[in-house]
Amino acid sequence: MIDQEALSKLTLYDLLLQSAKEFPSKMAVIDGSLQFTYEELVKAVDAFSSSLYYQGFRKGDRVGMMLPNSIHYIVSYYAVQRLGGIVVQVNPQYQAVELDYIMVDAEPKWFICERIQHGKIREVRAFNDVHVIFTTDDYGADRILQPSSGVQPEQVSISPKADIAVIQYTGGTTGKSKGVMLTHFNIVCNIHQSGEAFSDVLNKGEERILGVAPLTHAMAMTNMNNSVRLASTFIILGKFDAGKVLELIRKYQPTMMLGSPTMYIALLNLQDLQPNDLSCFKICISGAAPIPAEVLKNLEKKSGAHILEGYGLSEGTTSTHRTPLNKKRKIGSVGSPIALTEAKIVDEETGTKELPPGEKGELII
Repeated sequence: MIDQEALSKLTLYDLLLQSAKEFPSKMAVIDGSLQFTYEELVKAVDAFSSSLYYQGFRKGDRVGMMLPNSIHYIVSYYAVQRLGGIVVQVNPQYQAVELDYIMVDAEPKWFICERIQHGKIREVRAFNDVHVIFTTDDYGADRILQPSSGVQPEQVSISPKADIAVIQYTGGTTGKSKGVMLTHFNIVCNIHQSGEAFSDVLNKGEERILGVAPLTHAMAMTNMNNSVRLASTFIILGKFDAGKVLELIRKYQPTMMLGSPTMYIALLNLQDLQPNDLSCFKICISGAAPIPAEVLKNLEKKSGAHILEGYGLSEGTTSTHRTPLNKKRKIGSVGSPIALTEAKIVDEETGTKELPPGEKGELII
């Protein structure tokens, strides 16, 4: 059962502290040669939050984060949350015109990115009054993963239901991309709601979760937060490459993966994929688009895992529906509403008349 009252008191940084307290020596993040236990991850987060604070960062400040999947993203994300700041998600693939729109719309005071993005930043006038932090300095030294050089600032007071944690930009399929304002409670509650769907299979402190979907996407960000909630090992790949993903699978034997149908198709089409390569998975979650039935069946056959589909949207934090784990599954369906979620199908004309099963209409959540 989900205790909404208890969850309403938790921040995203609290989730990290809880897992670090219970499993301090458990490996939290693997990013190539960079590997942190939960205890080490908290220290890195606290050190960077201290650095930000003494540079003038204060509660409510918005931070554009234009980072690929990396340990730098994770440390920066939780450091901002510790200080009561707001992460503005920025796709590293954005070009100057897209970046200009986000900067004008979100008005971040801070911006964290790799030095390779310097050229784009120079083209965008909105960066004139923004404090830009590159992940490395002019000499290549890491600026995010530095030991703390000052006294830790006191933990700021955060209201999980009222304070925004993330501004997540939508896909913009029906117009300009819009910044969805997600509170700590939105995200904390949603990962617990989604987690209910596979609580019988995944165990806290025992899992290894593969993080190959872009963390600047809401679905992948939720996957990262869920990994922390479960005190799992989060195995990162900077950019999806099926061959490199297979190498990680063989090396670390992850128990869960979240990806898009195209990622699973690329993985299944690898010529050197061996019969038992995917047998480590307990669960494979597919999102972002419908997964073809033949791909689903092939993945299920080669992995032996539970293959879960779902539906969600940035405005709903992420997941709102998921296919059941141990009940009858209808291939091609988005599944049932997740815990504590109400949904119905209404007619498109009035938007209020609820329709019977089998009728085409509009989904209201």
